Amino acid sequence: MAAVRRSSLVVATSIRDLAASVRSLLPDVDVNVIQLDKTGLVPASSLCQVSGVVLCDPKVVVQLIGQIDLPLKWVQSTWAGVESIMSAVQESKKQPTFTFTRTGEGYGQVIGEYVIGHVIAHERKFKQMFKTNESRIWDANYKYIRSLSTLTIGVLGLGQIGTEITRMCKAMGMTVWGLATGQRKSDHPYVDEFRCTNDLCDLLSKCDYICNILPSTPLTRNLLSGDVLAICAKRKSVLINVGRGDIIDEDSLINAVNQGWIGGAILDVFAKEPLPESSRLWTLPNVTVSPHVSGPSQPSQVAEGFVNNYRLFCEGSPLKFQVDWKKGY
Repeated sequence: MAAVRRSSLVVATSIRDLAASVRSLLPDVDVNVIQLDKTGLVPASSLCQVSGVVLCDPKVVVQLIGQIDLPLKWVQSTWAGVESIMSAVQESKKQPTFTFTRTGEGYGQVIGEYVIGHVIAHERKFKQMFKTNESRIWDANYKYIRSLSTLTIGVLGLGQIGTEITRMCKAMGMTVWGLATGQRKSDHPYVDEFRCTNDLCDLLSKCDYICNILPSTPLTRNLLSGDVLAICAKRKSVLINVGRGDIIDEDSLINAVNQGWIGGAILDVFAKEPLPESSRLWTLPNVTVSPHVSGPSQPSQVAEGFVNNYRLFCEGSPLKFQVDWKKGY
């Protein structure tokens, strides 16, 4: 087993220090590091070195899908999202023969911090406060706030990241609702109220914040589009999207804001990225845009998650966060 491990581990990523982190955790394993070109791909001259087990960026995974002659056993992406990879599989019309996993660990903490930070910033009106500071205006209206202990948040998607968000929100005293399919409330100790997708409207009507962390699948695309968010009008719920941008189309989101159905939106993901300068989302005063940075890759955590899976692979045990090529997630 050791000989196989020593000769078949390849790291091809643009994430700084990731390969070094993997090497530090696997000091007895030969790690073949392949430098990517300016486009983020493996140079043609280096493709022959890619075999066995590979840790790489999504763009490289897409590249490998088209290389049918490479002796690949297992490929793990350095990202949690798999949309571009699934699109490539659909276009190729051929299901890859290698096992594919995504990075499912290491993002929960930082994305949870993003969510909690924006909830606090919104309730404390930090955005407005910064403006009055610049104008040297003493505005005491900021003392009228809502404590997080009086607020309810609905988390759409209860995977590893969603579960960590529920834990952090519960630790801050919030009431937590969770939405997932094929799971039970008993599986989620930090969730006060559990709902399935069929009960989405019940959750939306009861929450002050709606946090989407769902993946992009045929069942989730446009889940919040149309007039779905009209049910949030009474509570003026704030939408936080750290999942995938296609949960709602841009026109529906803008309409929900302008109609007053929701009290605002905090957006880190979009159907089209980078968000075009012409997008009206940039100019809406109660919408905050961030450039898909809620969960930056932490080299040490991505490496740790991969190494945990690598050890399972060497034992012949089932891998964590394996993606089903047919289901697309």
